[in-house]
Amino acid sequence: MIVLGIDPDFDTTGLAVVDTHRLVGLGIAKSKPGFLQQAKELEGLIDHICSIYAIKLAVIEYPFIVPKGYGSRASAHARANPNDLIKIAVIAGAALNAVQRAGVRKIKLVTPSEWKGTIKKEIHQKQVLRNVPKLEAKLKDWPKTQRSHVIDAAGIAWKYRK
Repeated sequence: MIVLGIDPDFDTTGLAVVDTHRLVGLGIAKSKPGFLQQAKELEGLIDHICSIYAIKLAVIEYPFIVPKGYGSRASAHARANPNDLIKIAVIAGAALNAVQRAGVRKIKLVTPSEWKGTIKKEIHQKQVLRNVPKLEAKLKDWPKTQRSHVIDAAGIAWKYRK
């Protein structure tokens, strides 16, 4: 089954396409000059991906807000500026709109803890790099600022590929 994983953020959104046993492709949408432009770029990128691959499932991560008092156990998004969370929600909504418009029949929205549990991000990303074939080699020349979201997108798609 071909799965599109999407890790939205207000500065860079990671995308990954996997099938049952292999990584098919990676991509990013950046927020230059702003997050609304990123939403438009992301929709175009998803349209393009869906025109090339027969995406059976799209999995989109969405942020959540943790009540005060959860401290360091909460993710960076959960402790983020509420305006940033709204921007991420706009990006996630653009991704959802694009996959629906492209005719993807199965769509899953997941929180970070649903797909990666409570493992620290750095540890989980190392696990994703080990588990997804050829991911580390494909990311070798990518800027570090873009790698994180692409790794997460690959991890999301890989988890739901079966």
